[in-house]
Amino acid sequence: MAVRSLTQRVEILEQKVGDLQELPARMTAVESQILQLREETHVEFSAIRSRFDGVDQRLDGADQRFVAIDKRFDAIDKRFDAIDRRFDVIDQRFEETRRHMQMLHEDLVTRISLIREGGR
Repeated sequence: MAVRSLTQRVEILEQKVGDLQELPARMTAVESQILQLREETHVEFSAIRSRFDGVDQRLDGADQRFVAIDKRFDAIDKRFDAIDRRFDVIDQRFEETRRHMQMLHEDLVTRISLIREGGR
């Protein structure tokens, strides 16, 4: 280790003391910047919170509309179920009518045969 002269040591000490004297002003500047950052962060988070509130309100409105749509679809489903039941009844009646027509047809064919045989 090199031995320094007293003059060099005093100069180094004066430099360090000078740097230390600037420290309170620098700390005040850093504190000011931190406070400014804190304020800006608060403002920005408040703005974000407000936007989320708006989005939440819009989503609540959309949810309510979907609930209304679900109710309408449920009503439509009930109407289709009623129509299906009516068609089932119509199908049954159509089948009954078809069987009755078949029976009448067979009866008519038999009568025509009997009339032909009676004419001979």
